[in-house]
Amino acid sequence: MKINHQEYRGKQDNQRIRELLSQNYAATRHPYYTADPANWERIRAAKSGRLRIQLWELADRPPHTPVALVLYQKHQGEFSYLVHPNYGEIQDTVCDWMEREHWAAQTEPSAKPLQCSVCEKNDLQKAALVRRGYSKGQMGPVFRKRALDGAMPEIALPKGYRIQETRTLSEEQFAERATTESEGFDRTVTVAFLRELERSPIYRPKLDLAITTLDASIAAFCTIWFDERHQVGFYEPVGTASAHRQRGLAKALLIEGFRRLSKMGATTAYLGNSAANRAGNRLYESVGMAIFDREHWWQKQPSL
Repeated sequence: MKINHQEYRGKQDNQRIRELLSQNYAATRHPYYTADPANWERIRAAKSGRLRIQLWELADRPPHTPVALVLYQKHQGEFSYLVHPNYGEIQDTVCDWMEREHWAAQTEPSAKPLQCSVCEKNDLQKAALVRRGYSKGQMGPVFRKRALDGAMPEIALPKGYRIQETRTLSEEQFAERATTESEGFDRTVTVAFLRELERSPIYRPKLDLAITTLDASIAAFCTIWFDERHQVGFYEPVGTASAHRQRGLAKALLIEGFRRLSKMGATTAYLGNSAANRAGNRLYESVGMAIFDREHWWQKQPSL
């Protein structure tokens, strides 16, 4: 078996990466072992030069089927990786490359440790990292899911608010939607970035929602992505403008999303959130989105 390694080439690799993520989900029923489908679309649309994306592929099987993916943030010394379960033997090949790249860029005595994000349920990956001298460290996000069968909770939307599909917003409102996400998540979100996300094959206009006020301001928003092949949905992101929090708006969007996903044939809804966000944790628990896995940072110190 010959494996080729290459740097991410942009548009021509996008669908191949989507297929790798899809195959991994089919094998594991776990979408968060590296980039979940929704976050891959955000990575693709952001075109960040600070994130290095690497692929390993089967050289003898056209169209060069990818079997491993690495996302490496060099400036932070952090990476995550996915190896298809059928090709676990190449984990050391992938990690060898990652460690060479990281340590080559470091200078003593200020060399930084290398950190890898790993889900608790990814036993194959944890075993490989332990063998290579990594140790378990700080907890990262938690991952949640909810079955979409049975009765749905009622939506309790306060007076003066209404749910709209994002495609019905004016240009001014759409720009405000971008600004509201930027402020709420401390990241740069532009109109051009949101428009690029709409090009994704898992984007559905009926699942891109906002709550507006009587004066047409953006009070809350969420985008839900639909994987038709596996009949699952992903919430990414869910947010509320600071002036409209504690009014049940995000909860209303979550429930409306459950209903719309269910009508499309989805059986499960997924979401990831910060374990330290107490308000968010209470919200997601209140609508039945239970934790099914957690992520930790595994760390390897430089060899002195």
